[in-house]
Amino acid sequence: MSKRLLARTAGTAVLAVLASGLAFVAACSSSSTTASVADSGDSDSGDLIIDSGGIADASAGDGAVTPLTWTWQSVAGAKCRDGSDTGIGVNLSPGSTKTVIFLEGGGACFTPSFCSMNPSKFGPTEFAASVAAGGPAGSGGGKSGTAFGILSRADMKNPVKDWNMIYIPYCTGDIHGGVNPTGMVSGVPGTQMFVGRNNIAVDLVAIKALTPGTTEVFLTGASAGGFGAALSYDQVATSYGQVPVTLIDDSGPPMADPFLASCLQMKLAALWGLDKGVLADCGDDCNADGGIDTAHWAINAMRHIGKKYPMRRLGLIESTGDLTISAFYGSGYMNCTSSFPELEPDFTDGLLDLRAQMAFDPNFGTFYFGGADHQAHTSYENALDTRMSTNQMDGGAPVSLADWTAQMLSGSVTNVGP
Repeated sequence: MSKRLLARTAGTAVLAVLASGLAFVAACSSSSTTASVADSGDSDSGDLIIDSGGIADASAGDGAVTPLTWTWQSVAGAKCRDGSDTGIGVNLSPGSTKTVIFLEGGGACFTPSFCSMNPSKFGPTEFAASVAAGGPAGSGGGKSGTAFGILSRADMKNPVKDWNMIYIPYCTGDIHGGVNPTGMVSGVPGTQMFVGRNNIAVDLVAIKALTPGTTEVFLTGASAGGFGAALSYDQVATSYGQVPVTLIDDSGPPMADPFLASCLQMKLAALWGLDKGVLADCGDDCNADGGIDTAHWAINAMRHIGKKYPMRRLGLIESTGDLTISAFYGSGYMNCTSSFPELEPDFTDGLLDLRAQMAFDPNFGTFYFGGADHQAHTSYENALDTRMSTNQMDGGAPVSLADWTAQMLSGSVTNVGP
């Protein structure tokens, strides 16, 4: 049986995986929660101060940020794709001059089914419910009163547990890079505001005001947030100037054609307006025949930041058979005309090709692990020192994900896995 036929057979099964992910998103985004939410008089303003035990009342306004406590901060100008206001989650560590910025994932809006996996709004109510459920990136406590993943302060092996933590929600459906406020998706009612890039811009203003004196930034994200972290790296690095910014993209591999089909890349670039944002910034590295090359933007944009920032550390975490991203990339099968649920059958080859394409940059590292799981730095996969945390290369000693991440942040860049 061919790889493609096997992938098609598996494609039906992956729909159940995607549906379960959607159910999780819906549960975390629901406005219904057993925790109490302070009524500030405006559902999109005021602070919701969140700790491991639930939600405490807070006065209206965006000034009250309690250290070591998750707080919602509205950000002027930040919008979701339904036009509603949004903001950021903030958890500050007294005395720290280091900041981790995490971009949430959850769907890519370009078809009705994929759009349904991305919340069209995310405000303080959604943030409160998500944190109370242990939702966004492990930022909340849930019933156990502990947090997991890269935003956990309880995981002793988390190398950024004492850093300032910023959580950027995802409600624009454009992998945080869109520049098209009047997007239309066939089968999806209404105008879709694909304004993820603008959100990053206004979020950075708020983040820098909240964390003055920052000496180091760790930019990361999972799934769509992983893609977003890579796409917005130049934007973030430019904003911070001489302050070093380390990138680790979790489960958002910017593969080249044919693994990420050129027809799909063109469709996404046109719908989300990527040519007006990251690809315009990319210059000659993202051009072909005198114009912007929208058919190969993923790998071109990744190579661009490697060239522009040769001394900065850039990393990618991914499983060799990620079902979620394989299904996303499978949308490009048969020149984007297939009506069947597909999986990209050569996903591992695509990861190895990406590593080879970035081999010119000694500061680009990868952590590839076996299996079909999706996301490794977040609560969905438990703490950094447990599930999916060990790997090896060329018969060497196992390397934990927590240790690999810590090494990346300290300046030791390696390729782990197949």
